[in-house]
Amino acid sequence: MVAARKAKKLTQKQLASRVGTSQNIVSLIEAGEVESSSYILPICKQLGIAPPQFHESEEEKHWSQLGHLLRLKNRKQFRRVMSLVESLVQDTDAEPGDASPGDERPPRK
Repeated sequence: MVAARKAKKLTQKQLASRVGTSQNIVSLIEAGEVESSSYILPICKQLGIAPPQFHESEEEKHWSQLGHLLRLKNRKQFRRVMSLVESLVQDTDAEPGDASPGDERPPRK
């Protein structure tokens, strides 16, 4: 958010004025000290960026970042990877005993 604001050559005060809040609120949002505010979406709109996403775990955060990077680099490849992931998830949703041919493992000794 800070980088986007600076790229548009806006001060916190100017951005705050555009969305109808104070410089202090913009500062708190940029610092990550405010996770929920009715000003986050308008600020993101003004800056032309996606709103921040809050994740329950570091793993979720990394998956989201990976998807974002892949989508930016190559949309076609992103769609292929997403199709693969979706098919893998569907396979794990199968009922126990619904193994596909070739999925059988030899019994343990």
